[in-house]
Amino acid sequence: MTESATGGRRPSPDLIDVFIILLLATALVIFVMTVATQFVNSSAFITLPAFLNNAYSAIWTSLASGSAGIGLVVVKTLMFRKVERPNYMPLALLTAAGIMAAVLLIAVTSRWLNPAPTRKPPSGVALIDTSTSSGGPIRFEFASLPGSQINYRLEGTYSYGNDQVSGEMNEGTIFFSQQWSPAFTESATRLTFRGCYYHPVYGIDQMEFTQIIGKASNSIPLDFKMEPGKSFSLPPMKFSFRLPPEAEKGRTWLCAAIENTVGFIPVQ
Repeated sequence: MTESATGGRRPSPDLIDVFIILLLATALVIFVMTVATQFVNSSAFITLPAFLNNAYSAIWTSLASGSAGIGLVVVKTLMFRKVERPNYMPLALLTAAGIMAAVLLIAVTSRWLNPAPTRKPPSGVALIDTSTSSGGPIRFEFASLPGSQINYRLEGTYSYGNDQVSGEMNEGTIFFSQQWSPAFTESATRLTFRGCYYHPVYGIDQMEFTQIIGKASNSIPLDFKMEPGKSFSLPPMKFSFRLPPEAEKGRTWLCAAIENTVGFIPVQ
């Protein structure tokens, strides 16, 4: 027993009380973390390990039924011990705060000791050095992988300076193999040049694009049916677009997209 603020005595938690407080605090932590992950786009606490879910569910089931194991002990103790119980709410909240602080400390320490590997651009792409002006035109050549159902080749030059990428496509072709079998007839609507780059979002690298919607400065309209066995020549064009501040050196490259009625075909 300990002295209360009013001069009376308040009960100190015993072993059963400590167990109940820990159980309530853990429930609060899991609830808060599960809600929080809905806002940070992470499933770390939504998909908890099976052993943790099963153990936690078993404890709560035992307590609810009071028919076996720890649940029976707790229920009997609360029913037959005619003593004043401590106020569980502030104790559970303080314990939950301590657990959350420990979880965050472990997460920060783990990330510091084991940093996530930095994603690198695909091999062979036309890198854009955002740290300095390119000084002159750099040649690019986009070609599809061997055996692709959609075969393309785009050739031209580009340069970079003052956060602006400018270039010119001299020639381009696209061919749909006989194995190309879309669910329904699609039409190519636009050829768009843009920048592709990796950007960390909540500590995880994600691929981003500049100007997802093509504009007059970086695209030209197209109008042909994407059908098996068909081949098309793409007209020459000039393009320019601005890179965002988060585009990093060594992780930004020139790319393009052939937009159609259902989406787009990435080109790089």
